[in-house]
Amino acid sequence: MLSLIRPVVLPVVTALALVLPLCSPAAAAVSIFIDKNDNGVFDAGDVDAGLTLKLDGRVETEYSIVVPEGAVVRFTQDGVLRAGKSIHVAGTVTGARSLSFRSERGDITIGSRSTVTAQDVLQMTAGRNLVIDNSSVRSYDVAMLESLDGNIVVNKGLLYGVNRLELNGFAAGGSVQVSGASLQAPRGLINFHVEGTLALEMVKMTSLDLNVSVAGGYAEICHSIVRVAARTGVVSMTVESVPSTEAGLSGTGSVLDLSGTKVYAAPQNVVMNADQLVGF
Repeated sequence: MLSLIRPVVLPVVTALALVLPLCSPAAAAVSIFIDKNDNGVFDAGDVDAGLTLKLDGRVETEYSIVVPEGAVVRFTQDGVLRAGKSIHVAGTVTGARSLSFRSERGDITIGSRSTVTAQDVLQMTAGRNLVIDNSSVRSYDVAMLESLDGNIVVNKGLLYGVNRLELNGFAAGGSVQVSGASLQAPRGLINFHVEGTLALEMVKMTSLDLNVSVAGGYAEICHSIVRVAARTGVVSMTVESVPSTEAGLSGTGSVLDLSGTKVYAAPQNVVMNADQLVGF
């Protein structure tokens, strides 16, 4: 007699994985936006500036402009970012021609591991502070980095202008501070124009010529390397005394501190002017 054996069906337990996006799909797709509430996040009330950028290569606003982390912004023509408040770049910005960043009343910040590259002239003009943190800022022509009424602060990273690299601090009470960075102008001049004070620490500068002009009475270029063209390169450093009308600073004279710095240039092409020259 035949017996029927029924197969035993075991229950199947399915493991469910719940994936939560770190940000909304709308926010993830935004590469550049106008940040109306200055919180650095694309949220309600902010404006996606990608369409404006594609139409004419310009983003202009009375608010702040943000390129978020991981975003890539490409200008196929002359590119302009102009903000009434601040500009913050945490991603990658490239320009097939020139790039101009300007903040009227706030800072320009290039965040850690960010990249800004222009094939032609690159100009960054900050109404207040210009901060470049461990990032790459490049121009294959001229790079001009400026603070109108604040400080320039560079921490590590690369500043590169093939034909000229400029760091201009126009605030008498401000400063230019560079630490651990590489500054290069392989076919031209590195130029510092500082109305306040200058502090370079562990900086490597490579160019055909180097010019340093400091009006705030004090400059230190310590534990750094200066390398210009072997026979023709000129190194010129001038630190002016603070005018006696400046309260509390009269009579101090000017100081240029080069402690621990190596200068590779023909001796006859090195010119240094200061009331006190330290470490050279």
